[in-house]
Amino acid sequence: MKFFRLLCRYVVFRIQSGSRHTLHSDFINHLVNEVLKKDYRMDQFLRIESIRKNLLHSTDKIIVTDLGTGARKKVESRRVSRIARAALHRPKNARLLYRIATYFNAKKIVELGTSFGLTTMYLASVDKNAEVVTVEGCPNISDIARAHFEKAGIKNIQLINNDIEKAADTIREIFDVTDLVFFDGNHEMNATLKYFEIFLNFKHDNTVFVFDDIHWSEGMEQAWGKIQKHPDVTVTIDLFQFGLVFFRKELSKEDFLIRF
Repeated sequence: MKFFRLLCRYVVFRIQSGSRHTLHSDFINHLVNEVLKKDYRMDQFLRIESIRKNLLHSTDKIIVTDLGTGARKKVESRRVSRIARAALHRPKNARLLYRIATYFNAKKIVELGTSFGLTTMYLASVDKNAEVVTVEGCPNISDIARAHFEKAGIKNIQLINNDIEKAADTIREIFDVTDLVFFDGNHEMNATLKYFEIFLNFKHDNTVFVFDDIHWSEGMEQAWGKIQKHPDVTVTIDLFQFGLVFFRKELSKEDFLIRF
């Protein structure tokens, strides 16, 4: 049922979304041409993708603690490969995050929802002098992600094993402001809006927020709609999988739907 709903939403998105030739903003046109439409592969991606391959073929099981929205907690045994298939972003989307962070010269990056750390490593590969703070609620998944960072030799990542609300205080001790925040920790409306409000306190004019799965459910679409209408937000871009949010005062308030 959820798959059918997503398929229907995607068909509507394809019909409504604009192309490069229907956009009239220099900022958006340049972003589309230089980031969304210009995919490329880097040597450092190979080591990350080798980890992905191992995860997808793993026969290990781990105890997973799912903090949910904080109001409930589930603990169960799950196969690593099953978690990887459900939680890992496709290489295409991970490369897009890398290009966004590179294009906006992000040096202070926050990721909410580490999982096994693959997108974290993509973001950390942007610049060895960049600082990436990532938050994961499950202790066993956190341990696996840390092992991946060590195996890949990536040293500019700090992983916080906690729920996102509590982790915000720790992040404040590391960053006064952030350049990019990737929201991938909880795909429910109330939690998404709560995290959005928390991290508004970390933004500056050029900060970019990236939200995952904005069409995952009616609740996520409602959350996305509220974020678009927030008075601090100027431009948003709906890419279907991701939603990009900008706060630049020099931009007119507009909402775009763009295929990439």
